[in-house]
Amino acid sequence: MDRQNPVLRISPISSGRAGKMIASGLPGSEFRLNYIRDFTIRNPDGPGSIAFRYRIAGNHLNDQNSAEPLEQTTRELQFNEDGEFFIWIGGDVDLSNAAPGIYDGEFTIEIEYI
Repeated sequence: MDRQNPVLRISPISSGRAGKMIASGLPGSEFRLNYIRDFTIRNPDGPGSIAFRYRIAGNHLNDQNSAEPLEQTTRELQFNEDGEFFIWIGGDVDLSNAAPGIYDGEFTIEIEYI
């Protein structure tokens, strides 16, 4: 990232900077995964915003490099034989409209048994 390209890109498949979550449930059970892909947080003390485009990948194995991109916002998936599903979170962070300040936001993944 630099001034000419103010977008920070974090691959959910290959970056060591990606976040990791483990969903737990009944082994072999199917579930739906849902999340909001685009999100903007604003500077509460003045001008400025940071835009996020989340990219997530998932795998029934604890192996980030072989994870499958989960492009749809709602996906039907399955827990592995240990009742786990591994999720890596990356994305694009656009800082072109960011001003100095403290920004606060949340990222939510919803899991629904089916």
